[in-house]
Amino acid sequence: MTVLKFQQRHGATETAPSTPNPGAEETRRLLAEAKRFRKVWPEMTGPQRDMPPFTWEQLERQLESLAGTPDRAALAAPLASALRKQAPCKPPEMILREVLCLAWTLMDEAFQPGPGPGEEDPMP
Repeated sequence: MTVLKFQQRHGATETAPSTPNPGAEETRRLLAEAKRFRKVWPEMTGPQRDMPPFTWEQLERQLESLAGTPDRAALAAPLASALRKQAPCKPPEMILREVLCLAWTLMDEAFQPGPGPGEEDPMP
């Protein structure tokens, strides 16, 4: 899906809508984030080698496997789902970077999902 088609589907345009539209605002935020990414890492030129294709379900399964604990593994599906939903607005290299960050976070032994010290768990 092209960025233009994504914008049209979600009501995002270059000008602000007349009524607040949270979906359009999120789309504009994601597109601005992708634009900043492209400034730092512009499209590469010259020959490039493709990666083997894989599915979002395969990514999710591997993230769950790498997580190390059941609590962190339980986060793999919602995190992969969020990334999949944002993917149409982002360049492939940005998605790759975010996949690597997700894997690193889920493998980080210091990362403990849930409430922090002194916080209550909102879901008993």
